[in-house]
Amino acid sequence: MAADHAVRRRKDWLIFPLAAAAAPESRAPALAPQAVERGERYYLAQEARLKGLKRLREQNLIDEQEYQAKRSEILKAW
Repeated sequence: MAADHAVRRRKDWLIFPLAAAAAPESRAPALAPQAVERGERYYLAQEARLKGLKRLREQNLIDEQEYQAKRSEILKAW
């Protein structure tokens, strides 16, 4: 294994200087959360959370106010 600016101190180690790895011009710009496309896994996870919440409400483990508050939180979640 080899890399630019890497130093080999031991046969099984490779040391990378952090200054060389953190050069800002080599990094891609960070995307805003709204710019990241939500995939199928996101929607399946949200569906599972809503179904679980509904089950808690149907079993009277949470009241209507708690149900609506958590449901709203889930739907607004990123």
